[in-house]
Amino acid sequence: MKLEVASDSKNPLYDRREIQALASATKATPSRKQIMEELAKQLGVKPDCIVIDKIEQRFGRQSAGVKAKVYSSPESAKKFEKEYKFARTEGKKKAAEGAAAPSAPAAPAQAAKEKPAQEPAPK
Repeated sequence: MKLEVASDSKNPLYDRREIQALASATKATPSRKQIMEELAKQLGVKPDCIVIDKIEQRFGRQSAGVKAKVYSSPESAKKFEKEYKFARTEGKKKAAEGAAAPSAPAAPAQAAKEKPAQEPAPK
């Protein structure tokens, strides 16, 4: 995969850089993780500081447009970005593991204390 950074603008208000790039690949569209790792290498930052917004693949083309944000620290990324964007990067496997975690069962003593709903008296 080849990644060319088309524009790199700074946004000091959000403590980040906004990147637009062009990813060229001869096979399938590159994954978010692959693009994030390649951006980290080219820009010299940690992959934890990068959030991929969008990968736009056009039909019949071997290139995809990429929109990403590079924060100065992982803490500022978590401060401004929503949680689902980090889950996308981690992949479906980790997201499924988090959802499959067993929850604590309700205590049987608490269920016995609850009273059944009373029906209104007939008229």
